Amino acid sequence: MAGVDTSRGIAYQNAQAVLVAIDVLSDANLASMRLEGRDDIVDIEVHDTTGAIVRGYQVKTRVQHRPWSRAPILAVLERWAALDVDADFEFVTDGELGETAIALRDAVHAASDGDVAPLAAFLNRPVHDPSLPKLARTRVRQDVTGAEAVLAVAEQQTRSLLPGARTPQDLRAAAQAAVNALLRELATRAGSLDEGARLITKDEIAAFLGGTRDIAAEDRWETGVKAEYLEHAGAGTDLIDLGLKEDVPDDLGRRAELADLLQGARVTVLSGRTGTGKSSIAELAVDEGAQVGRPVLRVHAEAYVAARLADLVAEGLAATLRRPLPSLTGQQALWDPDTVLIIDGVSEVPVQMQQALRHDLQPVITAASGAHVVLVGRDLATLSSVVPTSVPYRRYSVAVLTREKRDALVRRQHPEVIEEQSADEANRLVAQLIATVERGLGDAAGNPMLFSLALRFAVDGTSFENDAALYAATITRMAERAGATHVDVTSAALGLVLAHLLDSGRRFVYPHEYRRLLRAASRELESSYFGVDEAVLEANIRRSGLLVPLGADQVLVPVHDSYADYLAGLAHARGLAPLPRTLSTSDERRLEFAAQLAGVSDATAVQVARDLPFSIVRLASYDRRTLAERSSVETLAAVLSHLLPPGDRRSPVIWEEGESAVIALRQEEPPGRQDTSAAGPAASRVVMPLTASPLLAAAAVWRLTLRRQLRSRVGLPVRRPNSSEEAAQLVIDHVTERETHVRCMLLQMFQPVARERVAETLGPLGVHAIITRRDTIHSEFSMAYARRASINIEVAEEAAGESARVVDEAGAEYASTSVESFLRKHSREDAADLMKSAVEKLTKHAWLQ
Repeated sequence: MAGVDTSRGIAYQNAQAVLVAIDVLSDANLASMRLEGRDDIVDIEVHDTTGAIVRGYQVKTRVQHRPWSRAPILAVLERWAALDVDADFEFVTDGELGETAIALRDAVHAASDGDVAPLAAFLNRPVHDPSLPKLARTRVRQDVTGAEAVLAVAEQQTRSLLPGARTPQDLRAAAQAAVNALLRELATRAGSLDEGARLITKDEIAAFLGGTRDIAAEDRWETGVKAEYLEHAGAGTDLIDLGLKEDVPDDLGRRAELADLLQGARVTVLSGRTGTGKSSIAELAVDEGAQVGRPVLRVHAEAYVAARLADLVAEGLAATLRRPLPSLTGQQALWDPDTVLIIDGVSEVPVQMQQALRHDLQPVITAASGAHVVLVGRDLATLSSVVPTSVPYRRYSVAVLTREKRDALVRRQHPEVIEEQSADEANRLVAQLIATVERGLGDAAGNPMLFSLALRFAVDGTSFENDAALYAATITRMAERAGATHVDVTSAALGLVLAHLLDSGRRFVYPHEYRRLLRAASRELESSYFGVDEAVLEANIRRSGLLVPLGADQVLVPVHDSYADYLAGLAHARGLAPLPRTLSTSDERRLEFAAQLAGVSDATAVQVARDLPFSIVRLASYDRRTLAERSSVETLAAVLSHLLPPGDRRSPVIWEEGESAVIALRQEEPPGRQDTSAAGPAASRVVMPLTASPLLAAAAVWRLTLRRQLRSRVGLPVRRPNSSEEAAQLVIDHVTERETHVRCMLLQMFQPVARERVAETLGPLGVHAIITRRDTIHSEFSMAYARRASINIEVAEEAAGESARVVDEAGAEYASTSVESFLRKHSREDAADLMKSAVEKLTKHAWLQ
């Protein structure tokens, strides 16, 4: 947006009223709206063409850090239910919901979806209570984006209603002026004592927003926009297809193709750490879809506003076609089963936005005619939580950058290196560059973004020591090329802004909020740096391209989400911004950057062990302290208190043997250092160089403890089944016992936070399987299976491999094996293997080997 004037400093209620007015204008079945409606219960009423109320809203703001409880929200819903009105009702707030308010929200949402039992239980009423049907037509909507985001959506939709403007800038200005004018009118009408004056008709709304009501033929999805979009989306791309891996609970990690995202499952999730190439895969999918005549649309979760999914789709289409489109076009695209909607950055927005998105997606993906949806983000568990309950989905991640792909990236991104070289010399130069990058990055060379960043400096002959050094050098180069100045203080200021945003679970900011945060950062830095004017900082950030507008300029985002992590980590490393009181998985990357830049303090080490225990393994290599320091044993003890199993009260004892430190855990002894060796078996000790860090020692002790607990006790071999029915029962017994062992291990091995992460990573512990007759060649029973929450074993006459492949309801292929192979390990050994795999996914490959 071009600017923010005083008319935009209005109540959140009036901002929401603007969106409702646009809905009235766009829906042929609606005729008017009234502000401050019935009995002080309804802030906004919506009427149909007969004048009847069809929808009501109460919109409430809430002071930060004062979450809603159930009582005041339920009181509003009950008062609405008592009215003689046949209509839907929504309680809308920009505030936080407390635990009881969340429970109420979930219960009324379940009731509106047809299941009144949770609401009846929540209210302690019988399921046939006459109040429940009315309450089932209510909803609680939490919209944390605020008034500025709501008005930005209104402006976006208004651009599609206004008559043509000379330039896009003129159109944006006209839309902003129209929304401001409507906003002022609504605020004036809302304050009137005359009930008639508070009624706004469709014609009055049209007068403010351009007078257009009906969607033009060229803006209709099927008759115009769909073909136009396919033409523009198929412009081609020079990105390399990095390849996909389907993440299946049997840990086979099947290779997958880009086409798998475009067919089969109605819902797919694509997860992976930052820089692994998720967005590149999304761009390739858009192009691939256009080539085969299927519209694949990529939108950004950062631009989403609660209950406005169609607006998000319309904005995504408009960004490609470079012309405004009404919300109805987005709605039509959403209900086309040919559409594939890719929503990028889902796990990087606040949980309240994720919950609202989940609600908006439910009718689309559960209907026969809705779009296919791909959710993209860093965290698999978070992405899975956005998928509505009982909806089947497939899980993918980007494949690790193979040697062949690295070779292709070098040749694609830096052809000048091998120009006019012989084939042998070109191969030698490419291999040399790859080796240089691999030496600098180690295992991180498998990350496409880090590989590409490092490659630029390898070509120039510039050395780098870690990821943070790469980002620092890249930002400096970006600034130099753009003519930006004061790179150091600009990075610090933007780091402060981004640290604040990350603390609230965001990597995006609205323009007015951005200017306020940058102003505060500028003042904060006056005591640490020479004074730099706020306008200079803003200009430097804009020139360097560190922040870029998303969509129609209503939201600003980092040029890549990893830059938010780096710059926030820089602010933490310099002591400019504290870490949040409670860390979440979305904080892992900024912690890693901060540790690379400044090491790991005692306070940070303990906080990470408490909130993100598995991150200790990665952060350990950045701890700059040594075991030779006297205070190291206290740090080691404090960290281990959050890592060792529940009830394990042992304390670490350290003694020196030559240049090595020996660490052992002792019962009923305080943590400390000894001059001589302590008694105890050698197998229960960890020996490390004195130069090793306390965190490396903590990770080693924890690793030893986990390995000992996962040591398999091999039981008697399972007998070979003589019939398919007997085979089915043996599988049922094995899976049941395995699940019992896993649950016992979770309780015995991990404290609550770590236990929850491992359980999420393990996924479902049951099995759905089809067992067929004995194979005549190998004399074994064939079995096709997939991990599921329950156990369901079927016996079929036909072998799975002799007909069509076995797939589940989401289109995912079952794994194939034999019953004998499935039962080859004792159930406890099988459980231990599952646990090892889950822990290594959360730490490092082969960490427990």
